[in-house]
Amino acid sequence: KAHALPPPSKYTFSQLEIKTKDFPLRLYCLRISNEIVILFNGTEKNSQKAQEGNTKKFFEEANYFASKIDEAIINKEIILNFKEGKITSTNGGNKIEIN
Repeated sequence: KAHALPPPSKYTFSQLEIKTKDFPLRLYCLRISNEIVILFNGTEKNSQKAQEGNTKKFFEEANYFASKIDEAIINKEIILNFKEGKITSTNGGNKIEIN
């Protein structure tokens, strides 16, 4: 469920340019929609595959948390409101809203 970041390409953000071909870090994300991306931890790449080397632990953790987030969405513990651009979570009876 989790995906490695960054994919091999080149991105330009305003004045920031990142050439990812030789980018030394491997990060992970869960893409819920085009508007919502959850970033997870990562580390320096030392292997070709996310499932190997130093990144293996972070890859496994990202997949674990991605599964838990998916479960929470299915169980309506996390409610996505794309129309209003809100994410609502009920945590022990306390409502948490993210705009």
